[in-house]
Amino acid sequence: MLKKKMKKFFAFAMALVMTMSVMLSCMSVSAFAVSQSEIDALKSQKSQLSSQKSSLQSTINSLQSQQSDQIALKNALDEKNAITVKQILNLNEQIDLHTELIEQKTAEVEEAQKVADAQLEKYKVRVRAMEESGRYNYFEVLFGASSIGEFLSLIDDIGDIMRSDKELEDAYRQSVDDLKAVKAEYEQAKAEMEDSKAELETLKAQQEKDIAQANAVIASLQGDISSNSSLLSELSAQEKALNADIQAKISELNKQQQQQQGGGSSGGGSTVGTGNLVWPSYCTYITSRQGPRTHPITGEYKNHGGTDIGAEGVINEIQLTEATIGYLEGWLTQDENYTPVRTHAADTFSKNTERAAAANSAGASLLLSVHGNSDPYSSDSYGLECYPQPPGRTHHEDSLRLAHLIADKFGAAGQRLRGNAGVRYIYYAGDDESGYEKQVVEESDSTVYSEQTFGLLEKTDCPAVLVEQCFVTSEADVAAWGTDDGCRRAARLYYEAICEYFGTEPLPGT
Repeated sequence: MLKKKMKKFFAFAMALVMTMSVMLSCMSVSAFAVSQSEIDALKSQKSQLSSQKSSLQSTINSLQSQQSDQIALKNALDEKNAITVKQILNLNEQIDLHTELIEQKTAEVEEAQKVADAQLEKYKVRVRAMEESGRYNYFEVLFGASSIGEFLSLIDDIGDIMRSDKELEDAYRQSVDDLKAVKAEYEQAKAEMEDSKAELETLKAQQEKDIAQANAVIASLQGDISSNSSLLSELSAQEKALNADIQAKISELNKQQQQQQGGGSSGGGSTVGTGNLVWPSYCTYITSRQGPRTHPITGEYKNHGGTDIGAEGVINEIQLTEATIGYLEGWLTQDENYTPVRTHAADTFSKNTERAAAANSAGASLLLSVHGNSDPYSSDSYGLECYPQPPGRTHHEDSLRLAHLIADKFGAAGQRLRGNAGVRYIYYAGDDESGYEKQVVEESDSTVYSEQTFGLLEKTDCPAVLVEQCFVTSEADVAAWGTDDGCRRAARLYYEAICEYFGTEPLPGT
């Protein structure tokens, strides 16, 4: 059961096209009659162009990913090679030091050997002199001693001398052996260091080879990226020309149809160039003139006996919507990913079905409608509301996603979000005889209702969102979101939400 009431919306729509560039020549608008088949043929070319550009962009993305991987690999190799070079330098220093130590020990061994040899010669000389002098002839000791005491005393004297000389000689020879052992240790350490250095030199050579290969791959990838990027730019330029041609032919076809219907003030609607992705429709103020008009609920074309003006308060709704759309159109025009086209111009009459048909004919992938709300009973009402296509509709989920993106960005910017976080569904209850009543349910209600929603949302063959930016009857709301600066800030939020929806990077700015 539907409960809450909601006020009327007054607005007209603008469609935006996200373009994808491709290589195709564009046809200029001729002065002859334009047929739908011509437009369809151009759209077919554009579809092929978009496919080619999408494929090319995927190739560029893949090349850039490969290049990033190669750069990371090369940087890692550079770091490892720097460590290897330091290790080699350190080993060189250690080898030089051990070479000096070995030379030093070699000299010390030679000197110690000389001392030991000299000591041996002294010992030999002493023994030889003792024997030649007969002072300590062993036979004299054995047979010439006057007593056993004298014999033992002489033996002790000879033993002391011999032991002293022998200990001194042994000490000298031990010193030589010790020096040789230390020298051998130095030589072993040096040999091991030289082996390690040889291994590091081999590793360094391989690392430098790998670095050179990585640099070559990086340079090759960069060449491929540059050539493909140049081609992509050419395709984008050709696509823009094709988009302009399609838009011009659609406009001419609309004029032809109006003339065939007997003239009239205008059908409203310049529409889109195309591309693989066609985007947002933005709306502003609608004036319902006296005479034939589209029924605001049923969408039927009926006679209207008076003239209605849009919501009016602190400012007119058209002031709010025109300013917002102007800034938004500027952002999207600057962004090469998008081609903004209005489905309905200000102060011109166009049926909801015609506006939806214009977006559908352009192959739009998203429609956004921007409005100003009003409360005739209170100036205290304020805030933002987003109305996506309700549950049960083909594009409900995508519409809901965009609505949340918009509401979240406005909420973060300080705007009050009405209802359930700024997202609601709108329905019409009643019929032609009893009258229609606009009713809302909160976004949390996923019930599929049979009642229709806004005609523009109902008849659009793509995700669509209708936004009430602020209340034109609230001075505070207008001051924040209805001034020139407020509309500019709002347009930037819409632009960023669109970019996030399609996964593109917004242009810098605020």
